[in-house]
Amino acid sequence: MVSDIHDIEYFEGLQREVRAHNHDLYLAYLFFPNDKRQFFLYLAHFYCELEVIRRSDSELMLRLIRVQWWLDQFETLRQGETGGLPIGEYWLKHNLPVVWLETLAQYTMDALDAEAGGEADPALDQNIASPLFAIIADLLGYDANKDLTIDTACGFWCDSMVDDLTSAQSKFSMLKVAMNSKSRAERKKIFPILVLIKLANQRFKAWPKPTNPLGDLMRILLMSLTGRL
Repeated sequence: MVSDIHDIEYFEGLQREVRAHNHDLYLAYLFFPNDKRQFFLYLAHFYCELEVIRRSDSELMLRLIRVQWWLDQFETLRQGETGGLPIGEYWLKHNLPVVWLETLAQYTMDALDAEAGGEADPALDQNIASPLFAIIADLLGYDANKDLTIDTACGFWCDSMVDDLTSAQSKFSMLKVAMNSKSRAERKKIFPILVLIKLANQRFKAWPKPTNPLGDLMRILLMSLTGRL
């Protein structure tokens, strides 16, 4: 599969960069429905770009400026102008919600504001998870507004990215019960999210050692057969 507006070299570059920056998202991408997979790759690449900014050793002010630049671009995108950005071209071509990109960027901005000791979004003070999983659920056609476990799952996954093992096993046990209690049709619809939960749990179990990429893939394939965490 290649982008319908960008050449194969550009599209393969997106795949390589997502795989290099966040192997979890790359594996989730492989298990996305065919008609949504391309959309997710652009979204995952943008998420990775924000995470690179957030975790950079650059001066905090420079990181804030870079995120604010993105937020400014989205104002332009809302006016129907791409600003010369490939992701802008793709988003307008497919009429995708600009709010998905804005929400991810604003969450990053709030996290950086909190790092600076400024006034961040109150959601961060309440330990609300990144909006990534809610956006993924929206892309997959699943209503996450009625399912609090989606945010809990995102928090669990984000914790695993920074080796925060606090209550990891109890959180996974809760998520496992909640997700497995859904109908098979619901689990199938949000399978990429189950992939990310599975990978996070494996990372917790293997810590401090890294997980085996081939082993991760085999576990996901087995889960795809059972349809359960």
